[in-house]
Amino acid sequence: MNQKAPQKRGFLVKVLMKTLIFSLLIYLVLISPLKAQTFEEGVEIEGKVLMLFPCPKSAIVLFFDENHRSKRIKVLLEECNKPLYPGDIIRFRLIKTFNGQFLAKNVIIKKRGDFTGVRKRLRKSIRKEWSRGVRKEWHRQERRGREKERERERGRERGRERGGGHGGGRGR
Repeated sequence: MNQKAPQKRGFLVKVLMKTLIFSLLIYLVLISPLKAQTFEEGVEIEGKVLMLFPCPKSAIVLFFDENHRSKRIKVLLEECNKPLYPGDIIRFRLIKTFNGQFLAKNVIIKKRGDFTGVRKRLRKSIRKEWSRGVRKEWHRQERRGREKERERERGRERGRERGGGHGGGRGR
């Protein structure tokens, strides 16, 4: 009985090693080329440049997916030699890098477009990313407008109390 226990253990080790090697071969032969293929090939996309960033050279691009939903994506433009401007319609191959960023390859400028209509929507969507100084100034202007409106209302009320205007106010 003691002789069978080492034989079983040796058999289990052999089976375990064979399955480990077999699974490693399957991963190397079948799965990793598929992953590399999806990262290398990418998807052909046509979209409109909304915003450009100088360093690293990248852009926010508006495009429509397969379900016809509009999406925005930040793309690195390493291989683009021609200058891009907001409003340009470009076609490129989108590749997701291993660190999660998106890279644009084979960038072709299809049409030089104008930036009208995009600026207002973009301002609303990126309001959170405004710098603190810009947000402060915007809130100051809003506050000034509200204060002026309150002063006008107070002036109207005082005029009624004093009896000014055309028949308004209390009698003397």
